[in-house]
Amino acid sequence: MIYSLNRPRIARKIIAHLKTMKRRSGTGHKKITGDFMCRYRTRGGDKCAIGALMPDWIYSASMENTSIADLMDLFHDEPTWPEFEVFLAETYGNGGPLTTQDVIFLGALQVIHDSAESWNSKGITSFALYSAKRLAGMV
Repeated sequence: MIYSLNRPRIARKIIAHLKTMKRRSGTGHKKITGDFMCRYRTRGGDKCAIGALMPDWIYSASMENTSIADLMDLFHDEPTWPEFEVFLAETYGNGGPLTTQDVIFLGALQVIHDSAESWNSKGITSFALYSAKRLAGMV
């Protein structure tokens, strides 16, 4: 299967970012999964897995509460999504358009960050980091 994105390179960037975090990037009650909303960026400066890939000049608050897969549909004709797609393809890929499999891969990394089970009192769990490496074909 041909992918546009270099999955190990993206996974290494996200894993390095997640290791610096003590909690998920989001708002709401941390103990109540149903009341927690993950965010690409928080006012406090936290960034989720996908938010860590997103430069400031691309980020828009209108992206919040939307999965990476939905961003493709919602922003395809807007300036934000194509700029992010081009940025990802040029920075982490071969410059070609993202494939459906690329977006699914990014979505899976987003789920790892967003899942309460991926975090403990010390930060991201080793199993979550292993899962990210496995998705990228690194193990």
